[in-house]
Formats: sequence, C-alpha cells, structure tokens
Amino acid sequence: VLLACLSIPAGAATADSPGISRVVASSVDAVVLHRNLAEVERSAQLQLEAGQHELVFANLPVSTDLDHLRAAASGDWEVRSVTVRPMAGAGSADQADARSDRATDGRQARRRLELRKAGIEQDLRILEQIGGRIGPEADGVGLDAVQRHLEFIRGERARLNVTLLEIEHALWQMPVGEEAGGPSAGSEADVLRNEAVVQVMVPTSGDGEVRLSYEVDRAAWEPVYAVRQDSVSGITRVQYDAKIWQATGEDWNNARLTLSTREPNRPGGPRPMVPVYVNVADEDGEMNWQLPAAGEGLDEDVPAISGPRRTPAWSPVRYTLPRRVRISSSPDGSQAVRIAEFDAPARRIHVAHPLAEEKVFIRTDLENASPFVLLPGKVSLFRDGDLIGPTSLREVPPGGAFELWWGADPDIRASRTMLERSTARTGLLGGGRQTVSLYRIDLANVGREPVEVEVWDRLPVSRSDDIEVRVADVQPELVDDEEYLEGDWERGFLKWLVPLPPAGDDGDRRQVTWSVRVNRSADTDITPIPE
Repeated sequence: VLLACLSIPAGAATADSPGISRVVASSVDAVVLHRNLAEVERSAQLQLEAGQHELVFANLPVSTDLDHLRAAASGDWEVRSVTVRPMAGAGSADQADARSDRATDGRQARRRLELRKAGIEQDLRILEQIGGRIGPEADGVGLDAVQRHLEFIRGERARLNVTLLEIEHALWQMPVGEEAGGPSAGSEADVLRNEAVVQVMVPTSGDGEVRLSYEVDRAAWEPVYAVRQDSVSGITRVQYDAKIWQATGEDWNNARLTLSTREPNRPGGPRPMVPVYVNVADEDGEMNWQLPAAGEGLDEDVPAISGPRRTPAWSPVRYTLPRRVRISSSPDGSQAVRIAEFDAPARRIHVAHPLAEEKVFIRTDLENASPFVLLPGKVSLFRDGDLIGPTSLREVPPGGAFELWWGADPDIRASRTMLERSTARTGLLGGGRQTVSLYRIDLANVGREPVEVEVWDRLPVSRSDDIEVRVADVQPELVDDEEYLEGDWERGFLKWLVPLPPAGDDGDRRQVTWSVRVNRSADTDITPIPE
C-alpha cells in the first residue's frame, strides 16, 4: 500500500496526465476520535482499467484540515498525488480563496497556542528541577537566600500555571465557525464544500480499494461512568461510556470507531529544546536563577480568559470498539457509546471523622476488573436503581484500586468528646512537665444492617526533639496493617475498625477511648495543644 500525504493548492497541475476522471462513491469506514478532533477515513471499492485515473472524493466536511489529507491504495495500485479544489457550483474562486485564508489563519492561531503551551510546560519542568536541587542544606547558601529562592519558585509556578490554564481554555474555545473558516450557524448548506482528487496509477485492470484520510475539528469525546450498586446481591457494576460530540457535517454510518487520547501521528520532528541558565549569587545571597520566558520566541498575546476550564490530564490510550457505530452530525447534542461494562470487586465500609462532624459516610473500595484504563471523568452513582448523585473518578489502571463516596448514612452516628486535660510536673525534682488529654468517641447503629466503621482521629506530631508525644490507654486497639503504619500513623492519624451489629443487638453502641501524653522539660514552652 502506497501513501500520499501531499496537499496541493486548487488548480495546480501534476506531472502526469490526469487520465480518466470519475466521482467515486465513498463512505466513512473508520474514525479515530481524539480529544478535540477526528481522523476520518473514507473508502471506495473500485474496478479500474489499466492506466492513470483521477478519482474524486466529493463533499469533504467544511471543517476539514486540508494540510493533513492522505491517500492509500490496495495491492499494486500506486497513489501519485492528492489535490484539493472547491466543488463545482459551491462558490466562486474568490470565496474559496477567502475561506482557505480563514482556515489557514485559524490553524496557525491554534499552532501558536500549542507551541506556547509546550514552552510553558517545559518551563514548569525546569522549575521543578531547580526547586528540587536547592534546600536549606545546600553548601555555601544561606537560609534567607534559599527562602527567597523558594518564594521565587512558588511565584513563577503560580504564574505559569495560571497562564497554562488560560491557554488550555483558549484551545478548547478556538472558534470553529466563520472565524476559523468554517460555517456560521444555520448556513452550512450555503458554504463552500471541497473535493479531493486522488491520482492513482493502475498497472493491470482489476478490483481494488482507495482510501482517503483527513482530519476534522468540531468533534470530541470524554469518558463518563455509571456505577450501579445492588444492596441485595452486593454486586457493584461499572459502566464505562464515551460521551461523543460531532458536528463535522457528515454522518458516521456503520463506522469502525477508535477512541484515542494520543496526539495524531503527523510528519515532523521533535520539539526544540529550551535553554536554561544558572548564575552566581549576588551580594545579598540571591540565587539569580534565570528562566526563558514562557514560549520563548513567540510574542503573540494570549487573550484574557475568565473562568478557565481545566483539561484533565489523560494517559495516552487507544480503544477500538468491537462493533461498528452510527453517530450523526449534530451541533446541539451528544451520544454515549459503551466502552466496557464489568462487575467490580467491592468492599463497602463506613467512615467516621467525628473530630469534624457527627455524620458517618459510606465509601466503596473497588477494583478495576476491566482491561481498560479508567480515565478521569464524571460518575453517576446509583443504588438499587435510584440515582444518588454525581461524583468524579481519578485515573485507574487495569487491576488498580479506586474508591467512591456515596454520602452520609443516616443510621450511623459518631460523636467525639475530650473528657479531661491536665498538666503536672514529672521526673526527678519536678524537672519535667506532662500534659495528659483523655478522649472518647461514641458510635451508634440505629439501622437494621450490621456495618463496619473506619474511625479516624489525630494526635499532635512533635516537631522538636525536646517534645515527646505518646498515645496510651487505647481501646479498642488501633489497626496494625503495614500501609497504615508507614503512612498515616507517621503523620499523626489514628485509625480504628469498629464493627457495629444492627440496632437492638448487643454491641450496637460502642466507645473508642485513648489518651495523649505530651512530655517536655519544665522550662520548655510549647505551642497550644489542639483539642
């Protein structure tokens, strides 16, 4: 199969004779849908005599990117060139030129924003490298200079992140109507349509296939989920859909659909590297790190944006759906296409933070039992067929764990009380002081179902070798799993797992008690101990 990626202005001549010209019957056979554009492939099954043929693919969508037309032929058929011209009767040559200019301007504006976005992302990576290499222990660098350096890093990072959000929002909002060379609303039937002319050399008569590929904007997708929990069977089902918008001007009928978060494959080389500079400290000990301006070499201004929309960071994935789909072009609506559906191994648990509030919340710990990456997206939660409400999902790899929150359970309560606090002298001749705080958490189940409650609290974490903090008199015992001991325990969080039988059974009300002891020398003043 030979491939042509050449786009020639309307009216340009080719080296060979045009040969036999015919308009081919073609249909959309395959679509690769990226986050904000689609790669569409039309196919035409043909029977051709030996010789050179001029095959016309008519009615290209008005949003077609004419710079990325490609053609391929089967067997020993050879694609010689691909040209583009306005369809007969669709508009004057002046209209065609004006429309082409608008489309070119729109693509150039998008490219400038993309280049500036890449420059800012590079600057942020440089900031992370600089910030990670300088600390209070750095040889020959004073603490004040390090603090000023870190303040500079934080300020630059905040400024660049704001600009990055504005650029991402601007890219998302890039005009696709008249301003970008596309149709204005309600006038698509009156605007210029193009046709692609593919020159094909056929060595011997026979049957074959010619495929035309092109990119169109006005098409996008995002992942959405429905998680359905059945309290009787205990099954939690995850439905993973793609929400698709397409207003390209042509329907995708019986097309193979691939959903992709990767960048389209285009001819080109790597992005240019950005220089970074280092300098000696000045007399005041300043670090004098110098960074190139965001998107160095580009002086175009990014328009001021109010309320920027953050584009989620998706992993590069590519899903080809197992069945063909029909997605009509519509400027107003969207369509959901099922990617996967699976039963997720799930553990339902109640979580109490009585230090913050008495409500006890329901969490489900699940596993991604599908072969797909679950991308960040919106989730609709259903329990026993009833819609509970919306939430969101972070990215989860195949086999990975994730959690969903279902709101508060009205049948479970948790309240916290500090029973007593006292300070006394300790040690030989009263050389030390100890403050003891006694706490209690009361748990109650007034519902008909047994539950297990994950109870959390905290103790102060010492920031000085002269202050010792210990927890004592703990009933029941804290959990002792390795993940907790190496993580939350080190940060001063206390965690219990407390079973509560149904209301009316013995143990439907439980208490958690403990004490916190803070020791220091008698002459050491400490910050207030929180309740």
